[in-house]
Amino acid sequence: MCLFCAAVPMAVSLGAAASVQQKQRIKDASARGEAPPKVRVPVGKITTVVIVGALAGSVVAHTTMGV
Repeated sequence: MCLFCAAVPMAVSLGAAASVQQKQRIKDASARGEAPPKVRVPVGKITTVVIVGALAGSVVAHTTMGV
């Protein structure tokens, strides 16, 4: 499996884990009666950009380099 193809499932799993952590922090803050923390990092958007980049790299690698 090439580097780009291996990066796709890794990016999905890391993005899902980061999203769960972010949602858990918000849930914990509201359970304590505090204001929810500001979401400064849009995890879903960053994950999408990384996945699309890995897929584009995979397409280029497989079509031009014969990987």
